[in-house]
Amino acid sequence: MRLKEMIELLEKPTKIIKIEIDLTIRSPLHIGLGDKGEPLLRVLRINIPGKGYIPIIPFSTIRGALRRVTEKLAKSSPDTYSKYRNEEYAILVHSTQPDQGVKAPSHPPKEGDSKRLFRELFKANTEELFEDNIRIMLDELGFTNNKITQLIEIIKRGEYENDLVKDAISSALAFFCPICRIYGTLSFAGRLMIGDAIPVDNVVTDFLTRVGIRRDTRTAAEGALFSLEYVVPGTEYRLILVAKNLPTETDEKLLWATLDYVKKYGLQLGASKSTGMGVVEMKDLKTETIDFSADIHEIWNKMGKI
Repeated sequence: MRLKEMIELLEKPTKIIKIEIDLTIRSPLHIGLGDKGEPLLRVLRINIPGKGYIPIIPFSTIRGALRRVTEKLAKSSPDTYSKYRNEEYAILVHSTQPDQGVKAPSHPPKEGDSKRLFRELFKANTEELFEDNIRIMLDELGFTNNKITQLIEIIKRGEYENDLVKDAISSALAFFCPICRIYGTLSFAGRLMIGDAIPVDNVVTDFLTRVGIRRDTRTAAEGALFSLEYVVPGTEYRLILVAKNLPTETDEKLLWATLDYVKKYGLQLGASKSTGMGVVEMKDLKTETIDFSADIHEIWNKMGKI
């Protein structure tokens, strides 16, 4: 599949899936303010009208945890979560570093892979239109005119292992990576919108007193006694996810596999995961779908509920 066709799929309205998840805290949960070194480490709170300042689970924490599960599943079985050859390759070279997305490898798995990938991603109906197609697609990917001209000259010389060619391949392959399409990259926004998890009822917190450990000597650090505030086990939170216009069945399949994994095995969030803190399980999941191929009146009726 060509890059142009995948971009068109991403831009095409298909359907919106609203997912409402009830979470239960199973071990002490601390999501803090990043104030390490302080004697008292408070949990993160935000002001919610009518409820005051309450502990939440921020979307960024949930997004990171879900993304790690998705990456684990996709990389464990790339052929299961890909429909096109470029999708499978994009999963294989996807970087698990936060928000880096797809990275073309320094040494492609097969000789000539960079040339094959580039010509397949940017191909046109005729060889005469190949250069025009490169210009149009790289412009959409945010490359400057100077870099586009430079890259075309490199391609004319057949130097497909050049770093600029690999940058173009990485940018284009991100559109074929189902992980990137779901969660986004530095180049484009993901199709999964994640809200903060908000407590269902009043939240009770308590404190643990601990001693900081020096990693070099594995002994207690002098003056490192601190208290850690945590949300007590049994607290329930509600989380809303909205999947908007997932372009292929691959994305939807991978998203549901991720949620199924969480339902079976739970997640660990926040601080001190190595000591067993932050275990969260999925208690319930409800979905609602708006299909844009449906009757317009039905769509508007459902839109009022989302």
